[in-house]
Amino acid sequence: MQRIVDHLRTHNCIDDIIIWNNNPDVFLEISDINTRVINSPVNVKTYGRFLAAYHAKHAYIYTQDDDYLVLDIPKLVQTFQNDSSCIAHGMPENQYTRKSQYIHKETQMAFVGWGGIFQKEWLSVFDAYKEKYGTDDMLQSKADRIFSILLYRKHNTIIMPLETLSPPVGPEALWIQPHFYTEAEQAEDRALDLLGIQRQKSSPPLQSKNISRFVILGTARTGSNFLAETITQHPEIQCFGEVFNPTEISRLPDMISSDPKKIMEWRDQHPLEFLDRLWNISHGKRITGFKFFFPQNQIAKNVIMEDQDIGKIILRRRNVVRQYVSLQIALENNQWGIRDPHTALKTVVHIDPNALQKFTENTHREYAMTIDMIRRKNQQYLEVVYEDMVGPDGKNIFQEIYDFLGVQYVDLQSALLKQHPEPLSELIDNFSEVIAAFTGTSYEYLLHE
Repeated sequence: MQRIVDHLRTHNCIDDIIIWNNNPDVFLEISDINTRVINSPVNVKTYGRFLAAYHAKHAYIYTQDDDYLVLDIPKLVQTFQNDSSCIAHGMPENQYTRKSQYIHKETQMAFVGWGGIFQKEWLSVFDAYKEKYGTDDMLQSKADRIFSILLYRKHNTIIMPLETLSPPVGPEALWIQPHFYTEAEQAEDRALDLLGIQRQKSSPPLQSKNISRFVILGTARTGSNFLAETITQHPEIQCFGEVFNPTEISRLPDMISSDPKKIMEWRDQHPLEFLDRLWNISHGKRITGFKFFFPQNQIAKNVIMEDQDIGKIILRRRNVVRQYVSLQIALENNQWGIRDPHTALKTVVHIDPNALQKFTENTHREYAMTIDMIRRKNQQYLEVVYEDMVGPDGKNIFQEIYDFLGVQYVDLQSALLKQHPEPLSELIDNFSEVIAAFTGTSYEYLLHE
């Protein structure tokens, strides 16, 4: 944070700096007597930047996120001086090419985290939203979208060079959260509805009767075996397991051999031919799919991601800390699934805090990049969260899955049982060390779920 303040101080147009601290467990100490830190008792997410603006001395507000240096503030200021009737905001080049997607008739969505300037008096547009919905979680997490749309005007967007200070991939990063894009569209629709504007839908419908092939995309220990085993019992769905697993594969008919080792060797040498043959192993069912984990065969992955006719089910786990612990236990005792509770092996593992953090960040990044790629290609996908799928609302989640695949709901059950339901304190032998490493961070709450 100090680097951002120091960078802002090199610009004479900025004299009043306010930092909104969303984490009550973190104490921010800034070496600048003209910088104020407002410590929020709760995390109000992106809405915090607008709450901070209420405390500003001046009529014009500049705002940015805390994980970048915005490298061309003078150009942004000049853009606003040329036209102060709307927001002037920056976007990195890879996002700028998509800015037309954010225009809805006479209004436009603008992100102000990469550098944005607006008038303080415009904050009053939030009143219309709060009158109908209150200061809810959607307002807090999608405040940029709601604010800029409710201004009911087009905004000025420039390409902004940035220096990344810390990759925004921790659990507090909004863009990597489950259902981020779905909730973002809901927030935009609310704002548009308040203006009497109906969005022109460009993305494909969630339900499709045309899917004949699908892939469950994700990572290990997210309930993929449970999901695949459940839906493959459906009279219209054939779902194979992890067919691109680098170390093992189930016997598959209509391949070059009945020997799994020979099939794997041939698969790795001819992944696309293997994929073509796999799609044709339907066992008389209308829809064929399989599990695929992100790090697996990249040639096959590229084909899967480019094919818009392949439905993508994104399966993830909300608590990535538990996911990592579950993975370490499975690697330790080689027990990847149980059907009889009496066969469950009790295993306690040692967790390296640095390895845990790296895993969570890489996992968040992989999911976010995958979903972003699918959306940019305007493809059909469904996001499924493990905790929801195995929770009390599980039947509704499977209804969504069957709707997505275009089949009737059938109440089916997997014989697989949930593993390691114990508190993490009983599964990690150095739990106190892990707690100490993550106390005061956005990972801390995940250790107690």
